Amino acid sequence: MIAQELIDKLNQMKTPFSIDSMIRTPIHNASVGGAPHSAHVSGQAADLIFDTGMDMVKAAYEALAIGFMGIEVDAGNQHLHVDVMGRVWHVWKAGNDEHPLEPWLAQFYPEFKPSTGG
Repeated sequence: MIAQELIDKLNQMKTPFSIDSMIRTPIHNASVGGAPHSAHVSGQAADLIFDTGMDMVKAAYEALAIGFMGIEVDAGNQHLHVDVMGRVWHVWKAGNDEHPLEPWLAQFYPEFKPSTGG
């Protein structure tokens, strides 16, 4: 079952997107290299795709404002992972390198003030 909180937050997104992946069985999750305790398995995550890279950046900015707990911008695979699993996790990654999301977003949105807390 898909978490209602996930659906509600996705409905708040303004940037148009397509859903690439949402709920997964444990077997499918393992076959695509998902984390063992992936939010996809519990229906608490979605991977979104966009028409342009800038749409993905804009959507990541929106996802922070909406309050998604997990946000991962995957530059290599051109998708945005969002989840409501209950732990804060905001990153952008290129290949195997992961970096904090907020400073990365600030280069596109100068008015954005990254939090300094952990």
